[in-house]
Amino acid sequence: AIQRYIEDELSEFMIRNKDTVPERIEFTMNGDEVVLIAAPKDVDLIAN
Repeated sequence: AIQRYIEDELSEFMIRNKDTVPERIEFTMNGDEVVLIAAPKDVDLIAN
């Protein structure tokens, strides 16, 4: 059920942000909420 919910949220997110879809999307659980975080594609360069 959780996977289905995440897929639905992800679809909505992609539709709303189709012009600026990030390379990578991370998601975390915040209580009962799934929070989607857009990760820039050059995040690995920043981390070093």
